[in-house]
Amino acid sequence: MRALALMYGGPFYESFAGLGHTVRTGQVAFEHLFGENHFDHFARDPQPRGILRPVHGRGIRHVFDPVPTHPALTAAAEAPDGATVVDVAGGNGELLGRVLAAHPSLNGVLLERPHAVEAARRRLEEAGLGTRCALVAGDSRTCPRAATSTSCPASCTTGTTRRCREILRHCARAMPDHADLLVVERVLPSDGSVSLATAWDLHT
Repeated sequence: MRALALMYGGPFYESFAGLGHTVRTGQVAFEHLFGENHFDHFARDPQPRGILRPVHGRGIRHVFDPVPTHPALTAAAEAPDGATVVDVAGGNGELLGRVLAAHPSLNGVLLERPHAVEAARRRLEEAGLGTRCALVAGDSRTCPRAATSTSCPASCTTGTTRRCREILRHCARAMPDHADLLVVERVLPSDGSVSLATAWDLHT
């Protein structure tokens, strides 16, 4: 909760002060206030970067709960020749670690920006999964190819529609025809009910 409080009470709270600018212009408030998107800002500035790491791990942990039992991952784990899961923007390895722990026959590749790769390496090695996972520094534009892969971008809604399409295109180019693509995200309710997903959609 400390990491979440610092993040939302700090740079994200400041960006919400620019909501009027966003409504009037269609421009992203965070980029208007800080001069760059939040991924680049956190990668460059060590203070929010230190906050972001635990947020990625503990702050959204509940979103990952159903993922390891998804039918696509279960089927990949049963493949006779094995399979590789590529986690795009994998943060500190929380999601990929869960998947690999649940399916000992799977191997993994975690793709993340350079400042986050070492934190992921430590987490995966501490969990005894380091030998089954390769770590690649980069972003969706450098999505690694794998013989059999299930790519799991966990941050497709943290940007504009154009950016989301760009991420998916990069994934598609790196995926073999038989691979599955899982988009791990909160789903907006269709009945108008109260949901954290609605607030998160406005936030991102």
